[in-house]
This record gives sequence, structure tokens and C-alpha cells, in this order.
Amino acid sequence: MIRQGYNFSIHGSANLVNPPFSRVVFQRVPKLQVNTPGATTYDRDQRITHDFISALPRLKQKGKPFFSFLFYDLAHSYEYPKSMPKRFKPSWDYADYTRLNNDMDPTPYFNLYRNCCWLIDKMIGEVIKQLKKEGLYDHSVIVISGDHAQEFNENKKNYWGHGANFTKWQIGVPLLYRIPGEKPRKISYRTTHYDLVPTLMHDWLGVTNPIEDYSIGHLLTDKRPRRWQMVGSDIEYAFIIGGDTIVNKEGDGAMDVTDSRLNPVTNYRINPREFNAAIQQVNRFFKK
Repeated sequence: MIRQGYNFSIHGSANLVNPPFSRVVFQRVPKLQVNTPGATTYDRDQRITHDFISALPRLKQKGKPFFSFLFYDLAHSYEYPKSMPKRFKPSWDYADYTRLNNDMDPTPYFNLYRNCCWLIDKMIGEVIKQLKKEGLYDHSVIVISGDHAQEFNENKKNYWGHGANFTKWQIGVPLLYRIPGEKPRKISYRTTHYDLVPTLMHDWLGVTNPIEDYSIGHLLTDKRPRRWQMVGSDIEYAFIIGGDTIVNKEGDGAMDVTDSRLNPVTNYRINPREFNAAIQQVNRFFKK
């Protein structure tokens, strides 16, 4: 994108050092701001919204394509502003993790999360409104999503938040993909984060290489079933296979197999050839 003359407008409420966006994704972006000032998460979320909106006239005047990234943090921190009314009730005022247990009603905690998402939604609405005002909306590709989900004990196994398992309650996220000239529609087949890069590269950035050269994903418009899907954390990874069977491979090499609600699957027969092919497909990008 740099070689194609794109301008960049990168804004992170959470810092861009951890996760290492600054080194892995935006390493070559000039004058990258890795920290956003603000006393609270809400302050920083508002700041990145304001900074992006303020940058739009400048980006528009340059007459070049631009790539923007807004990384909101309120849904991750649960720091709902005390002075603001809540839309969803009953709701906790803050996330009190000491109260979480397998028998509690998750509604007030879940509503705190919903209220935080509601504020982010309003800020995204301001961004969309300004894009339309600047005459940029009809010519923009817009992606709205999250890096992970949040569980509220839906599996009834006392799991809360993220990073603890690979069920859909922790890895399933919304994806809104708006492209010029297309009418709104919903798709019901499974897609993954891996599909975004090949879709953008193939459909919008002029890349003609086979997708397999640079991604394990598919085009978002590709309806063919994803036989396996790799997910991972800092210490372990898993493959989601077929009808949401989870093959979890831990750091010590041990493997656990569960269904979509974390119930153990006994006597599960892994197809060695297919499983090995999946591992090789992932590992090929780590080869020198």
C-alpha cells in the first residue's frame, strides 16, 4: 500500500505496542503514534474518533487513496463512564471479577458489556456520518469487527471473558463488510479473520497472485465449507473441525477433543493425513 501511494491514518485507543501492531502490521507506516492520550478508556476512544474525523479533510485534499485503522478498547476494558446513563439494565457499574461464579445470573455483567459496545457503536456512527459528509462513504471499503469475543458463561462451565477456550462464545465475532455498489445482505456460512486479507488484496489492491501464496484464508464470497479453522492463543492452539469439533493442541503436545460446548469427545478418530496437511498448511509461512 505504501508503494501504491496510500496515506495512512492509524489510531489506537489501546496502545499499538501490545499486541505488537507497531512491529508486525504498521512497522513501515511513517510517524506512527503508538499511544493515545486520555485519562480513561472512554476518553481515548473518543480521542481516536475525533482524531480520525479531524484528519479526513486533509486525507481528502491529498487526492490519494488512504487506509485507516481505529482500534476501540471500551468493550475490552468494561470501563463505562460513571456520568453517562446506561441503555441496558440491570447493569454493573464496573467489572467485579471476584463476583463471577458458575451459578450467578450473568445479565448485569453482560449488560455492562452491551453498554460499552453501545458507546462504541455511537462513535462508529459519528465516523460513518463524517465519511458521508466528506463525500467519501460511497467510495470506501469499510470493515467493522473485533479481534475476539467475550464469554459470559454460556457453556455453563464458569468461563468468562476471552483467552480461556476456543468455543464460539470466545472466538465468534461480528463482521460488517461494506463495499461500494453492493446492496446489504447477510451470509450464513462460516468465515474467519483469515479471509479478510485475501479478500482485500484480491478484490481491492490489485494482487493477482494465487491466494495460497500469502494466506490460509479464502475470499469472503467463497461459500465452500472451511473444513478446518485454526485458532490460537499465546500458549496453545486448536483446530475447529467440521461441526464445531475442537481439537486443542497444548504447549506440551497433548491433544484434547471437545464438542462446541467443551464436553469431551471420547474415541474421536482424527484423520492423520488430513490433520497433518492442516498443520503443514499453517507452518509453511514459518519456513525460511
